Amino acid sequence: PGDSLKRITQEEKDLWDELTKSIALSVDKKNGYVTLVVNGPEPVATAQVADKAQKLLQDKITEFRIEKARQNQAFIQGRLDEKKVEFETVQDKLAQFEDSNQGTLSQRAKTEKDRLESQYQLSLTVYSELAKQLETAKISVKEDTSIFSVIQSVIVPVKPTKPRKMVILLISILLGGFL
Repeated sequence: PGDSLKRITQEEKDLWDELTKSIALSVDKKNGYVTLVVNGPEPVATAQVADKAQKLLQDKITEFRIEKARQNQAFIQGRLDEKKVEFETVQDKLAQFEDSNQGTLSQRAKTEKDRLESQYQLSLTVYSELAKQLETAKISVKEDTSIFSVIQSVIVPVKPTKPRKMVILLISILLGGFL
């Protein structure tokens, strides 16, 4: 089909269902931790899945944060470009006015000069503030590039965590004795 929708087969859906059962992800918003737990029958394969899931998660979160910071940077850059043109226009008007009114002491000329100087100062202030924000946004893009720290790396377990054979044995003995 010519649409942009992704389609999956039944086999892919079944595989997805198995993966979602074996992978658990929890987020501690208070402390900023993400915990990834993978359970499976084969220790090495499970560790490989956990390692790949960790890397994918890290890449996606980093990519998302960087993209957000880049969009902010692009927005500020656009506003800065607009304000630069506006600032230069006001600057040119003020210079032109001063050149054409040298030695004029009329109140109208003084009022016009004050108005142009106020526009100039406002444009300069806004332009300077946007330039500062742009530098902050550039720093943010750099900072967001390395936001992940792995506290505990993926390990291959020595003994299985599930099923708990002793618990199952004890429950079976108790039920057998009861029956």
